Amino acid sequence: MFDVSVPKEKAAFYKAAKAENHGAGVDAVLEMSGSYHAYEDAFEVLRMGGEMSLLGLTSGAMPSILRRMLSSQDVPSMALLDAGCGRHGI
Repeated sequence: MFDVSVPKEKAAFYKAAKAENHGAGVDAVLEMSGSYHAYEDAFEVLRMGGEMSLLGLTSGAMPSILRRMLSSQDVPSMALLDAGCGRHGI
């Protein structure tokens, strides 16, 4: 169990998640909080070609770095399940 709000534990979480797949990252992420911070954490551990499902309504403005990541050709494929994703520019 990791508390990703603590920088040292967040780094340990990233390392442990990637180590489970020989450094490539995880195959799938199910993100259900709707938090942009959680999205960033998910991208850190998701392997290229992995799938990320978002379930949860976001609020507020999307950080510009995350907006660039979502529009990048290098971002792993995602299944956007957030019913409100169109309202938030995703």
